Amino acid sequence: MSVFSRIPRGSSVFIDSAPIIYLLENHPQYADYFARLFTRIYARELVGVISAITIAEVATGPIQKGHPEIAEQYRATLLQPPFWIFAPIDDQLALHAAEMRAHYHLKLPDALQLACALTHRCHSLVTHDRDFSKVKEIKIIS
Repeated sequence: MSVFSRIPRGSSVFIDSAPIIYLLENHPQYADYFARLFTRIYARELVGVISAITIAEVATGPIQKGHPEIAEQYRATLLQPPFWIFAPIDDQLALHAAEMRAHYHLKLPDALQLACALTHRCHSLVTHDRDFSKVKEIKIIS
């Protein structure tokens, strides 16, 4: 049984950048593992939540390789309702991120991702980043 199959149907799940990048780039070790989560999102069993941080990090690779059109395709795909919810970053979320950053000594992008997940009351935060290992406020799946 996959860890992703244990997420309750109808839950919102915050997706950090790495799992999306692994899937888009067909990573030989991790794409299949995270594909199970995306299958549930596209079957409308779960709702994926992302932020501007996610879009920026996912788009960086194609832009670095001279393919801005691919970056735009990724952005458009990740903003496609009803599968995805875009979590905006405003002043209140920034303050929440500062609290998470101070408490867990996270890098600013990670603190913003965590604050987005908490603000949107996500069931879990899916990542491949060990920096979230001490977080207690939300279930971390990696």
